[in-house]
Parts: sequence; C-alpha cells; structure tokens
Amino acid sequence: MATQPDTARRIATGLRLRGRYLVQQAGYTLGVAALEGTALAGKLPANFLDRAAILRNDVDKALQDKTVLAAEARQATTTQNQHQRDATVWVRGGGKRCQNAMQLGAALPPEMGKVSCPQAVPAVLEQMSKTLALLTENVAAMDAIGAPTQPLIDEGQMIFK
Repeated sequence: MATQPDTARRIATGLRLRGRYLVQQAGYTLGVAALEGTALAGKLPANFLDRAAILRNDVDKALQDKTVLAAEARQATTTQNQHQRDATVWVRGGGKRCQNAMQLGAALPPEMGKVSCPQAVPAVLEQMSKTLALLTENVAAMDAIGAPTQPLIDEGQMIFK
C-alpha cells in the first residue's frame, strides 16, 4: 500500500522526537500558518490546519498521562542506546580500516590509527565527528590503498544525524 511507507517513516521519526518538542513545533507552525491566513489555507487540503490543531491538542493531552511519559522516556533511551551502538561499531570499523591502510603504507595522521570508542554519549559524538572529519580530509590517501572511503563516510554521516 502507498500509505504504509509513509506510516513507517512517521513512526520511525516519532520514535526519535520527544512529545513536548512535537507539541511545541506544532504550536509554532500553526502560529506561522495563522499569520499567513487564507493565502496558505487555500493551498492546503480542506480543514488541514484545524485537524493539525486537534492532533496537537491530542498529543498534549496524552502527555499528561504518566504512563505515556514513562513509555516515551523508555523509548528515547532505547533509541539513544541503539544509535550509540551503531556509532560505536562504525567508529571501531573506521579505526580498524585506517590502521590497515597505515600498515599498507598510507600516509595518514597518527590519530587515525587509534581505535577508541568512549562510553558516554557526548564523547561518542565527539569521536564520530573527529573520525568523519579525518576521513573526509584523507579520502584520497585511503582510496589509494583500498576500497572507496566515501561509502564509509556516508554511513557515518547517516548515523551521526
């Protein structure tokens, strides 16, 4: 069905976004839409803004329930942990690939040969950022030794989002 991919995408997006942020963004967006008035409303499906306001209010009301808040917190933790695992695997794989390239004679900065992956989320993000920057700067040297580096960089950027 044509709606299933959109539904799956929306669910995946919803898992990454906190309910309070969603309500806040909806309020802002509806406020901007109100300022635009009929110029915008004429381009949208019938009652679109009214239905969006109802949905925003439904989410806001649901967030008053402690059970919903607890489930949202659990899901946020689960999602964060999965992203951290993905980042850890990517950083280790990228580091090993750099070590291999150095052993094969690639002239790379010494920090590229260090494979470390911290446990704290901010430290993992910092490590990913540094690794992505170093890979981007040294893509030619890495490519001269082995497989193309761009797919590794692309994968890291997807995880880093």
